[in-house]
Amino acid sequence: MQTANKYVLVIRRGPEQGKAFRLDTALVSLGRYAGNTITIADEAVSRHHARLKQAGDGYSIEDLNSANGLYVNDSRVTEPRPLKSGDVIRLGETVEMVYEMLAEGQAAAPSIPAFDEKSGLPRPVSDTGGTVYMKAVSTVGRDEPAPRGGSRAWVWVAILIGVLVVGAVVYFAFIAGR
Repeated sequence: MQTANKYVLVIRRGPEQGKAFRLDTALVSLGRYAGNTITIADEAVSRHHARLKQAGDGYSIEDLNSANGLYVNDSRVTEPRPLKSGDVIRLGETVEMVYEMLAEGQAAAPSIPAFDEKSGLPRPVSDTGGTVYMKAVSTVGRDEPAPRGGSRAWVWVAILIGVLVVGAVVYFAFIAGR
């Protein structure tokens, strides 16, 4: 389903400032990960930061539990929010984009290709070109390190045994030296 109006996202601040992305698909993902529709190479941007969904004659935007937040016109987005032309979208503190409707006859931004135009093959969703298995976004969903392995009680047990062995050796050395 295509929208009657054509919209673009133009990067105002951040990497690739001035670059425009024409929105002409039902779902557009934004983030640092190469598998997103729009990849933004900035450490303050989460791997899967936000998603644009076609809604009526425009798009709505939602935060995907990003670490640094999603803002529209300086208001934090906590649930899907419809966009209107001229809205300023901010990913964290460093990346700022403008959502604009293209006027009739206005030079359009290049479309985000859904396939490799040279070969006609589908564009891979990974930077390696291979199959990518993605896990569902958890309720946390932030760019946090993976949880550490289970309990480390065995480390403390090993330390305690070591202290007891050293203590016993010192005690018997002391007794033998009398």
